[in-house]
Amino acid sequence: MPLPDSVVLRFVTAISDVEAHLVAVAERHKKDFLATLSARYGPEEAARGWLDDEPYLRFLVTTYAGQFYATMTRVVKVMKKRPKKAKRRGKKTVGFAFRTSRGHFLVKAFDPRKPMDPQAEQRISAEMKRLDQRFLRALDLYRQQAVGCETYIWRSQDDDRVRVRHAKYDDQEFPYSRPPSDGHPGQAYGCRCIAEPVWLEALSQSRLSTPSEQAIETANVTGFLLFLAALSVLTGVVGAVVSALAIRGAYVLAAQTIAKYAARYGMRRANQEAIQQAVTKFDRQAQSLLRQQRFKEAEARGLFKRPEGVPKDWVREVTRDQKGVQYIKPGTKRGTYVKISSGEPESHELGQQYDNVRQQKSGISYDLEGNEVSRQSEEAHIPAHLFKVHGEVIK
Repeated sequence: MPLPDSVVLRFVTAISDVEAHLVAVAERHKKDFLATLSARYGPEEAARGWLDDEPYLRFLVTTYAGQFYATMTRVVKVMKKRPKKAKRRGKKTVGFAFRTSRGHFLVKAFDPRKPMDPQAEQRISAEMKRLDQRFLRALDLYRQQAVGCETYIWRSQDDDRVRVRHAKYDDQEFPYSRPPSDGHPGQAYGCRCIAEPVWLEALSQSRLSTPSEQAIETANVTGFLLFLAALSVLTGVVGAVVSALAIRGAYVLAAQTIAKYAARYGMRRANQEAIQQAVTKFDRQAQSLLRQQRFKEAEARGLFKRPEGVPKDWVREVTRDQKGVQYIKPGTKRGTYVKISSGEPESHELGQQYDNVRQQKSGISYDLEGNEVSRQSEEAHIPAHLFKVHGEVIK
C-alpha cells in the first residue's frame, strides 16, 4: 500500500515545524528563567523586561534546527542501506515518514496502518531529546549573560556516563567569554552538563553581540539545503511506494517555500540561486521517479504489449525518456516504428494527456486512417484503446 501523500508533503514543510517546536521550547524556558529571577531578586525585578529583546533567539532556533536536519539526514542514509539486510532476515523494509504533532522524523513500515519499528522509535526519540537538551543549554548561556552574569560553575550529572574531561570540569568556574576547548556545558554532542550561573547581587543589562543578518541568512539557507538533501534521500528510499501526486506536490511545495524564505529574510541573490539549484536537482529526481512509476503502472495493465499487426521481428525498446516503449523495424535506424506512451495528465500537449500510440515510417507520422500528419499534432497521438497499425507503416 502506498504511503499517503501527506507523508511527503509534511516532510517538505518539516523545517518550519522543527523551528516552531524550538520556539515553543524557548517560551517554556523563558517562563522558568523569569520564575528563577523572581525567586532570587523579587517579582518587580523579574518583570523589568530582561528578555523582551532577544536578538540571538532567531539565530539559535535556525542553527539548531539545521543541526537536527544534518543528523537526521545521516540517519536516513543509514536506513537507505537497511532494506537489503532486513529482507534477508525476512523483515519488512522501512521508509521515512513524518509525525505532524511533534515535528520530527519517524520510520514506519511501508504500510502506514502498521505500528512503527521499536528501534526506529527509540532512535528518533533519543535524537529529539538531545536536540531539546542542547537547545536548552544554549538558552541558559545566552539568557544568563543577558541579565549580566559573567561566569558560571560547571555542573556535571555525577554519574558513570560523564565523560572524563567533563568530570574534571565539574564544580569549576568558567567565564562565558572563554569557554573550555570543547565548548560550554551542553554544546558537545550528547553532553548533559549544565552551567550554573554565578548570580550578581544586582542584575545589570548585558550587551550581547547580535548575530549578523548574513549569519542568520546563512543558517537559514544551510538548514533548507540540508532539508532538501534529506528530502532527496527520502525520495530514493520510499520512491517505489510514494504516489505520483505526492512527489509532484512535494516539488511544488518546496518551490513555494523558496519564495517564502526569500520574502521573509530578503535573501541575497547567490543564496537564492543555491536553493533554486537544489530544488531543480530534486525536481529532476522526482520527475525521473514519476516516469518510472507511470511506466511500471502502464506495464502492469498491459499498455505496452505488442500491438496486433506489428511484426514479431520488430525490436522492442524502452524510450529514452522512460515514458513508454517503441517497436522498431530492423534496419531503419529508428525511422520506422510504433511508439506507445503512457498519458501525462499535466502535459500542455493535448495528445499526450492520455495513453497514446504514434506510428511512423521513414520519419513521417501517420494518423489512425493512414494520413500523413505533423509529428507533434494531436492526430499523430492516437488513443491507445483505438489504435490499429496501418498497413502503410509495416510495408
